Amino acid sequence: MRLVVTCLCLLALQACQTFPAPMTAAARARLALGMAYLQRRQLDLAYPQLQRAWEYAPGHVDNVLALAHYYQLAGQPYAALALYQQGISWHPEAGDLYNNYAVLLCQTTGYAEAQAVFLQALALPRYAARQRTYRNLVRCAQSHGERRQAEKFSAYLAPKQIDEVISGVK
Repeated sequence: MRLVVTCLCLLALQACQTFPAPMTAAARARLALGMAYLQRRQLDLAYPQLQRAWEYAPGHVDNVLALAHYYQLAGQPYAALALYQQGISWHPEAGDLYNNYAVLLCQTTGYAEAQAVFLQALALPRYAARQRTYRNLVRCAQSHGERRQAEKFSAYLAPKQIDEVISGVK
């Protein structure tokens, strides 16, 4: 029910404002507070702050990332997947959206679909977090028994990243 209400609110906000909206100081403050609550796993306190951040800056990439993370922690992976998809349509050059979406796909649907999305992130010319995405791609391949794929993509990792993947450090 909450997902339906959130989706309706998002559509209503989209019709009324420049979308996605720029991040305001008020939105940044609410987002920071919401993220602090998420880090402490205080989901009941995080959600209202994230909602308020969304109201101040609907569709902003940071708000999409934060709200999708909330949905994941709240056990609503399909709401998170839907939000990542919508976020990618609004921000097709936001590599972090692709990366996080692919990580969740790896956990929910499998390696092949996740790999395709990881590769989309890596194909973005201005995407800066390539090492993190390669590390996540290697971990995804390993978790699905795709040893050859993991070895293939490990070649793109810096030596420290390879050690982290092998040891399981995040």
